[in-house]
Amino acid sequence: MRAFKRSPLLTGIALILCLGRAAVAADPPAADYIADALRERIVGARFTWGSLGLNTAVKPRDREARALRIGETTYQRGLGMHANGEVTILLAGEYQAFEGEVGMQWQGGESAGSVVFQVFVEIG
Repeated sequence: MRAFKRSPLLTGIALILCLGRAAVAADPPAADYIADALRERIVGARFTWGSLGLNTAVKPRDREARALRIGETTYQRGLGMHANGEVTILLAGEYQAFEGEVGMQWQGGESAGSVVFQVFVEIG
């Protein structure tokens, strides 16, 4: 069994969002998006602020989640996360590759912020 585990760490006042897709073993490779076809494989998500956004930025308790954005680009698919946070996704050895983009979503303020993004793979 393989588990792709994302563990974002963030300093400053910004959000992290992760857009991921895993290519299925086929010719040509098909793509499954985590927030769509693979959402039932998300077995854990915890954050110090908000809750996991599926195709949105992280969800605050007191308002609707914003659209996913990195810089001037808006994304239709992806996971909205906030630091400190972690998402665990079980892929059960069915995928050959994992692709993703990561960035910070500006929320106002003067700080540029910084981010550390890691993917851990468990084989066995």
